[in-house]
Amino acid sequence: MPALIINMYMKIGDKVRFLDAEGGGIVKGFDSKGLVLVEDEDGFEIPTIASQCVVVSEEEDQRQDQLFHDAALFPLAR
Repeated sequence: MPALIINMYMKIGDKVRFLDAEGGGIVKGFDSKGLVLVEDEDGFEIPTIASQCVVVSEEEDQRQDQLFHDAALFPLAR
C-alpha cells in the first residue's frame, strides 16, 4: 500500500533532495517496503523513506532544462 501513496507524489526520473540529510538524486524506483530508490551523483542507489524526500524537479522539467542547455552549447547554424 505505501508504494501507491509514494507514486502520487513522485515518479521515476524526478529529482529529489533529502530532508534529514545532505544530498539527493534521481528517483530510480520504489521497493516493496515503500522505500524510494534514489541514485546520487556518484551512481550509488540509496533506499530512502518517502517522507524524507522532497521533489525539486520533475522529470519533464529536467528534459526541458537539458534542451535549453544543449541549445546554448550548440546554436543552430544560420
